[in-house]
Amino acid sequence: MDEATRLMAIKAMDEADESWSIQDPLSDAAAKLVVLATHTEQLQNNLQILQDQTQSRMNAITARADQAVGDIRKQIAELEALATREQTRAVKESTAEQSNLKAAQDQTARELSDINALRQRLQGLATQFQNPPPSSTKD
Repeated sequence: MDEATRLMAIKAMDEADESWSIQDPLSDAAAKLVVLATHTEQLQNNLQILQDQTQSRMNAITARADQAVGDIRKQIAELEALATREQTRAVKESTAEQSNLKAAQDQTARELSDINALRQRLQGLATQFQNPPPSSTKD
């Protein structure tokens, strides 16, 4: 029914029946509206509490992740510095080893040259005195 017809029917029922009054359903509706408003507020409050708790946990998760990532990055930087130090040390040690080897090679070459010169002198002496010139014998 349209609104005007419904309003007239309700007024007619209200006037015709003394055991029934429009005020009863209106009071019932008002009580239900209060309950619904209270429930709505409770739902909204519960949702707000859940949102706040969730945001707090998310902030804690983000802070923990940021801390972990920061610690990892610090460790990476320390490891990179350690790797650089080790590479530098290895280059210095390799250079020192190559320098020592070069010095040993040069020293060995000098000693071999000296030995070769001495050997040639000794060989020359041995050759000179091995075949003595024929001696003149006086008979």
